Amino acid sequence: MENQQKFQIGEGVEGYFFSKGTATNTNGDKDYYLTVKTDAKGFQFLDFQNTGNTKNPANDAKLTQYTGDTPTDVYYITKDGSNFAYYLDAEGKTLVPDLPKTETTFLLVGTLPGTGWDASATPNFVKSETNENEYSISLKNVPAKTYEYKILEDAALNGWTKAWAQGAGGGNVQLEVKAPADITMKLDKTDADKKDRCNH
Repeated sequence: MENQQKFQIGEGVEGYFFSKGTATNTNGDKDYYLTVKTDAKGFQFLDFQNTGNTKNPANDAKLTQYTGDTPTDVYYITKDGSNFAYYLDAEGKTLVPDLPKTETTFLLVGTLPGTGWDASATPNFVKSETNENEYSISLKNVPAKTYEYKILEDAALNGWTKAWAQGAGGGNVQLEVKAPADITMKLDKTDADKKDRCNH
């Protein structure tokens, strides 16, 4: 296995996919190469032989731009020995660009009717026609019960890592519905406290 490096993509999925190149880089070492075609939302490269290595790339959704049918070389480079970044060239001149800006989306997940604990579900908050920062969702005839939920911002990119409304310590928000009711949740994406308003 000396010509391969271990690579993990996704929780619990691993394999020896890196191949050692033949050319010698400027440090006198051989580079390792990997070609990936996947629908993953990001990547994290782990050093299985040295778990204390903190210089490995963290999960970065920007790399999903290069997982289509046309492979693109991406280089993870440090110029000062400590700060790493992704580049499109071996010399570290062109940074990997940020993902194109898209419309912010919000997804209600939880135990409320019509929802579930699926971060890959279609966003269900609707943007206001009169206030571009306000989003809302309405649920009809919600039975009396205590429910749990979270609101995820841009879940397609961030998964569970960017929860808008959540309980203490990152837990779920509890909502007690004492009698059957229609429920409307609203939020303003400029709210620094990331709170939602719930009327029922």
